Order: sequence, then C-alpha cells, then structure tokens
Amino acid sequence: MKDKELTEAGKLLDSIIKDQPRHGGSHYYRALVYLAENANTNAKGSLLETVTHSPGNLKARTLLAKTYLAERSPDLALEQLKIVLSRTPSDYAANLLSGNSYLLKQDPEKARQAYQKTVKINPENPAAYYQLATLDRLQHLYNEAIAHLDKVLKLKPDHLPALLAKSSVYMAQQKPIEALSFLEDTLQQHEKNAKLAAVLHEMRGKVLASQKDFDRGEIAFKKALDLNPDLATPYLSLARLYLAKNETAQAISQYEQIIKKSPGFIQAYMALGAIYDAKGKSIKARKMYEKALEINPEFAPAANNLAWILLVKDEDPDRALALAKTAKAQLPDDPSVADTLGLALVAKGLYPSAIAEFNDASAKLPENPTVLYHLGMAHWKNNERKPAIKALEQALKIQATFPEKNETKNLLKRINES
Repeated sequence: MKDKELTEAGKLLDSIIKDQPRHGGSHYYRALVYLAENANTNAKGSLLETVTHSPGNLKARTLLAKTYLAERSPDLALEQLKIVLSRTPSDYAANLLSGNSYLLKQDPEKARQAYQKTVKINPENPAAYYQLATLDRLQHLYNEAIAHLDKVLKLKPDHLPALLAKSSVYMAQQKPIEALSFLEDTLQQHEKNAKLAAVLHEMRGKVLASQKDFDRGEIAFKKALDLNPDLATPYLSLARLYLAKNETAQAISQYEQIIKKSPGFIQAYMALGAIYDAKGKSIKARKMYEKALEINPEFAPAANNLAWILLVKDEDPDRALALAKTAKAQLPDDPSVADTLGLALVAKGLYPSAIAEFNDASAKLPENPTVLYHLGMAHWKNNERKPAIKALEQALKIQATFPEKNETKNLLKRINES
C-alpha cells in the first residue's frame, strides 16, 4: 500500500480474509485499498465487515460515515458518527461530518451547532469555518459568510474553495467592485503560485465580463491560460466573450493560423473547440476536441467538453463517463468538471454518485441555475421528491436566463402534479 501497489495489496488482503474472515483489521485495510481505487461500493462492504468484527474501530466507522454521505444517506452516516462521538466527543472529523450530515438532512440549526462545536475543538483548522460559510451562503447570510471565509483565509491564505466562495458572495450581493478589489489584492499575495494565480485571473475575468468590460476580461482570461493552459473554463469564457464582442471570425482565423504554424499546439484546438461550442456548432467543436485528445489523451479541458457534447447529444454514455472521469482526475476542484461528471453518472443511472458531484458543483457555484437544475433532476430520478423541488425552485429564483430554464419549469410542474 505504501508503494501504491494496490492490486498486489488487495490480493494479499483477500488471501488473509479467506483464511481469517472474522479478522476486522484485514477488512479495514481492504477497505483502504478499495477507497484508494475509488471503488466506494466495495469499500463500504469491507467497512461494514470491519465494524461487525471490530466494533471498536472508530476510524472505520468514520470512513463508513463518509461513504454514506457520498451516497446521500445522512441518517446512516449519523448512526456511525453517534457511536464515534459517544466514545470520543472531541473528535474533530466526526463532529464535522455530523454537521455535513445535518446539512444534507436540511436541518441547518443542528448543522450549525455541530460546526460551531467543531470550531471550538480546533479553532486553527479552517474546515469547519468553511462549512459554516457554506451554510451561511445557503441561508443568504452573506455578511456572516464573508466573516467565516475571512477566518478560513487567515488560517490558509491559498484555500482555493474559500477564495472562489468569497468572490461568489460579493457577486451574489451585486458588489462587483468589492469582488475585483478582493481578487486583485489576492493576486498580489499569490503571484508566485502560477496555478492559483491562473484561477484568480479567471475569476477576475468573469467579474469583468459580467460588467461588460470585455477588453480587460479578455486579458484576464488569456493570462489565466498563459499561467495554466490545463484549466477548462477560460476557453469557453473567452469564446463567449468573443461572441459578445462579435469577434468570433477574427478569433477563429487567428487560431487557425497558429495551427498551421504549430499543428501540435493543443491550446489552439481547444480554443477553436470552445468558440464553435459557444456558436452551437457542436460537430466542428467535437472535431477540435478530438484533435486535442489525439495530442494528449489526458488533456482535461478537451475531455470535459467532449464528454459534455456526447451527453447533450445522448451519444456513447460509456465514453462520456470515461472522459468525464479523466477530466475530474486532472481537475478535482473544478465545479464545471464536477457538473459534467454528474451528468455522465446520470446517463449511466448512477444517481447517488451524480448527486454528490452536483452538490460539489453547487457548493462552489451556488448562483448557477444550470447546476441546480441538474441537481434537482438527479434527485427526482433518485425518487427524492422534496430535495428535487427545493433545487429546482432555487434555480428559478435566480434572476438569470439559462438554457435549461424551460426544462426546469416543466420538471417542477411535473413533480408538483405527481
């Protein structure tokens, strides 16, 4: 396991378990191997065996609670966490997971109590402050959210989810000047961290574009890609910006000239794909993404966008899922990638896993109605009526037009009439 030879570790553990099926420790380590392989269903089985044969293994119970949360089963998670907390009431992880469980149960009061207790246990850990900010945002307590995010950033200045969240809160309050000032100050602090600076430039570009400051927005998006060409969303943001400026023809010509001179320049194919995507020319976009993946099969932006096209066209769900997983492996914190993976999981009927991805995306993009529509749809397909209605109503409350608005209204009407 230490050498990451997971297959060999699994075989050894399977042989031990065959000889000693009641040995809880073997089941526990087998679960760790499964988790490292992202085989969560198998991991859950091994963890259940662990707590059956070794009921005092509190680490196993905590991991089992995490697994239940990923499956959207907060009551089962709480059963395990209550056992852990009855023996170790100051366990930071168990209290934090309890808060997450109550949040999932839509019990904000108990969630807040759990997070506040977690903060008291270890005030130097940013995790609980971030979850409190998440709860604040869901309840539209924006000033409180900013205060909690400031605590996160004081403890961990490069905490990317908190940076994204703070900018998002300012925009939710219709405060673009504050958002820009915050991002520019943060960029000065982290200019030597290229990957983080790239995301900050991208965020800045989105704020500028939302204010129709297209020239400065274009500079920000290009700077983001200069620093990290593997980011997924700046390509599409640039394409939309060119559409808004009526400059798509010039942009296409520019990228085509680059490809003639440097046929292996993957970013040019990606940029062209994003422009064609934004213009609704999915066949041409698909061709460009395929070209990019020929150069680098692990190139996350192309994998994500090609997966999206396949899903929208209802074609080859197996390949779409494989592509979405490739993108997620490269960009685990990108909410747009989580959204694509969620759709791919829906296409395969894996609704609990899809809901987990949409929750991840909506936590980072709480004002994105498309993600909320996808979340509501997944809940409905998973026979979860109340959370489906909540997500769909939340999507429609956002004062924005979005491509799935009619579908959102129709689905909500269908659920209410059922």
